Amino acid sequence: MTQIKKKAIRRKARKTHIQYDSLDEEHSANRLLRAGLIVFAREGYHGATTKIIAECAQVNESLIIRHFKSKEGLFLAVIEKNMVKKTDSLLLPLKKNVEEELIAFSNVVMDSAIEKADFSRMVLSHALMNPGFADSMKAHMAHIGKSLLEERLKEVAQREKIPDFDIRAVETIVYKISYMGVLYSVFLGFQDAEKSRQGVHEQIRFFWRSLKKSLMAK
Repeated sequence: MTQIKKKAIRRKARKTHIQYDSLDEEHSANRLLRAGLIVFAREGYHGATTKIIAECAQVNESLIIRHFKSKEGLFLAVIEKNMVKKTDSLLLPLKKNVEEELIAFSNVVMDSAIEKADFSRMVLSHALMNPGFADSMKAHMAHIGKSLLEERLKEVAQREKIPDFDIRAVETIVYKISYMGVLYSVFLGFQDAEKSRQGVHEQIRFFWRSLKKSLMAK
């Protein structure tokens, strides 16, 4: 690698250096996740080289392979941390009913994507342009395990005396409805975030009330 190229990498990394009180204070994997979020959002997937990310995180580049196996592995881990696991951050107490739980879940999904709008936009664009990556992302997310929402829905549904239903399928549908709201407001700019949120809530209510009516009729 030429000296000019090395200097260019360092300049890019310096733009996004994360400040730490001590290099040992935070685990290197977490530093890479934080740096990855910033650099992927700014440079795009292909522009975010492992060297730039490592420089930003102030760690050795080899630690990316050690912790995440590859750049794509790190990218998937950043997505998981910032766009998936945040949907598990629903707080107690439980809502009064399943409908309110689903609305709260949709708010967390939308807030998560809107808060990290640049990164969310980049992930969607990369997935649309690279079907192979989209498949990898789906396979990776399938192994994350049960979400907190599932346990909450089970408890609230039992309290409402609603017959058994496919909770994971309901969660997936609500997730998709929520991301359509994000798509229209953040990515395409057709609506402001609040109007999109209201539209998402209306769709979720219609979906759940129709499903509940069918379940209770059994």
